[in-house]
Amino acid sequence: MPRMRLALQLRSVEVGIDVDLPVCGNDCLLRDTARLVSALPGGMARDEGETISARNLVLRTGANSLIKRRKHVRSETTPFFGLEFSFDRERHRTAFDLLRKHRPPFISLPMGECECSYEVEFVEGLLPCPRPSMLAAQLASKYRVERFQNAAEARLFVERSWKTLRALHAMGIQHGDPTYYNFLMRGEDAILIDLDDLMYTGAPVSEWDFGVFLLHSCAPVLAEFLPVEELAEVGAALFDEVAAARGGGAWKEFLGLALMQDLQSNHATKELVRTRLEQTAQHIHLDDLSAKLALVGAAAQTPDAPTAGPRSTWSQAEVTWRQQGLRGMRALVEQQESRAAELEVAAAERLDALHSTERARSEMQLEAERRGALLQEMGKRAAGLETAAAERLAALEATDAALQATRAEAVSSQRSLEQSEAELRGARERADELERRLDRLARQDAAISRQLEDMRNENLLGYARRRLKRPKTKT
Repeated sequence: MPRMRLALQLRSVEVGIDVDLPVCGNDCLLRDTARLVSALPGGMARDEGETISARNLVLRTGANSLIKRRKHVRSETTPFFGLEFSFDRERHRTAFDLLRKHRPPFISLPMGECECSYEVEFVEGLLPCPRPSMLAAQLASKYRVERFQNAAEARLFVERSWKTLRALHAMGIQHGDPTYYNFLMRGEDAILIDLDDLMYTGAPVSEWDFGVFLLHSCAPVLAEFLPVEELAEVGAALFDEVAAARGGGAWKEFLGLALMQDLQSNHATKELVRTRLEQTAQHIHLDDLSAKLALVGAAAQTPDAPTAGPRSTWSQAEVTWRQQGLRGMRALVEQQESRAAELEVAAAERLDALHSTERARSEMQLEAERRGALLQEMGKRAAGLETAAAERLAALEATDAALQATRAEAVSSQRSLEQSEAELRGARERADELERRLDRLARQDAAISRQLEDMRNENLLGYARRRLKRPKTKT
């Protein structure tokens, strides 16, 4: 399995990591590793071990594109948002072809595909990060995020993201996962990303996308600033077309979802929960019964106009009927009051569960902050190690250059030495030749000396002989 070293972008910090890059074949987008320049977190999954899998990363190329491993490699049915989500690979390919053909704005468009991955255009932007979301701390630890400052900013984001999603629906394409963290904020634009669950359905309205967007984009973004009533008004203005298609039933769901989202925020109190439960579950029936009870009671207790004789049989029967109706109404009111008490108990239990959830969320947030700080520290250490490694590498390169220079000098010295040795051998040969010549000359000199000695001896001998032959004279 190929492995390479990449810079992982965490917010504004880069950390060097080792990445495993399994390929699916000769045409795999991950085969040409020279294209890859950096990596971004691809989701919330964690990796175990010394290396990170490309499945949990989005890989950036030098051509300003992103390569993402497929979430679905085949047609399948999987649990998604607590429901069964059916993914069809052929409809996925059809949706990709339509996007490449029509190139709608504000969507990260697909460029190429292989069996295990797909490539899309790179989009620069910030991830929205609403404070009530349980994922806020985790998102902020991995990505560059943008927090909404007021209701106007939050509503503008919801309007722009819904407009982008509806443009996709107009092409008969369902996104599948239009949560707020699958939109990038670029100025006032909302760019739709993450095409893992994209499919062509041919329907002008995707109820799946509507439900996911409603619960996981609209509600968490707007619930930070708006109460339930205003949430319903904003929803009526935004989703009127979908509401009409669903016969208006969507707004009961919207109120329930918005209420549940508000219960998950930090602003819910026991009184708020009790009040809103009463308003959404019982106030219409109680008001109606109270009004009827008041009217019937007043009618039963008000005497008829005085007459000359005793009350007629018809009037007496009417009073009896009204008294029976009054008792029935009172029984209904008692039932409603009992139901209200049960709702209050349920609200208290839900509030206790909310407090437990809030404590768990706080603990998770503290843990996330601790891990974020640990990650930052690890990033700093990694940066220090990389700096030290770069300095060590520079020193090793300088040492290697000096060693190569020394090797070159050694080679030159070796050559000079070999040349000197050759010259020395020549000098030795010449010296040997001179010594041989000197030996010959010495022998010749010795022979000449002997000859001279012999000649000298012969001369002396001849002289002596002549002296001896000379007659002696008297003096």
